[in-house]
Amino acid sequence: MKSSTRDEAEGAYGKEAVSRPRKILRNLTSEEKAWYSTMSPINLHGGVNAMKKRSRFVGYLVLFAFIVAFAACASTSKQESTGQYVDDSVITTKVKSLLAADDFLKSFQIGVKTYKGTVQLDGFVNSQKAVDKAGEIAASVKGVTSVKNDLIVK
Repeated sequence: MKSSTRDEAEGAYGKEAVSRPRKILRNLTSEEKAWYSTMSPINLHGGVNAMKKRSRFVGYLVLFAFIVAFAACASTSKQESTGQYVDDSVITTKVKSLLAADDFLKSFQIGVKTYKGTVQLDGFVNSQKAVDKAGEIAASVKGVTSVKNDLIVK
């Protein structure tokens, strides 16, 4: 016959050691029990309800934090997601480097902005040929969906 956990504990620590906490709790007044129950996470009635509630609360709190974190990274119609922002930064850098490498356009200060794959060019150039060439270079970059060419001929 298998002995219970309580029997094993009594054998290891003695019967008095196992029953001591219950004796202490029995000898407390109702005021002392009320105070003790506010200070201890373990319910005085033998359960661990307070600890279960606390761990459930912490679990819900962690779940809520994950939901907020994922929602913060999502894109809206007026805001880019983190991945789109990185992609747009790469496109902007490629367009700027190609414009700077072109011998005809490198003397002009052409501004490049990218939002959700749409490249906007702005600044001043001295001919319509420069406007057209800058638009062609921007459109040739992989990932560009459209080009808004706001370059002004002086």
